[in-house]
Amino acid sequence: MSEHVENYRAAWGFAEQDTVLCELCQRRAGEIHHIEYRSHGGTDDFRNLIACCVECHRWAHARADRVEIMRAFKRWPNGLKPT
Repeated sequence: MSEHVENYRAAWGFAEQDTVLCELCQRRAGEIHHIEYRSHGGTDDFRNLIACCVECHRWAHARADRVEIMRAFKRWPNGLKPT
């Protein structure tokens, strides 16, 4: 499991076998997506990660305004707050 997926699951307390829901549409997530791409300075920190289903993940890669939209949908478990 990659570091960013492990970071996301740890922040939520999800075990590897737990179902993760898309933060955008609430379907079963297939990906943990970087809101700000690593190639653009994004990190593997939970605050930069969002669970996405396949359809929403494709949508995110096609949108120039994805960062702002995804940040608006980002959920904050366990008392974590955006920085």
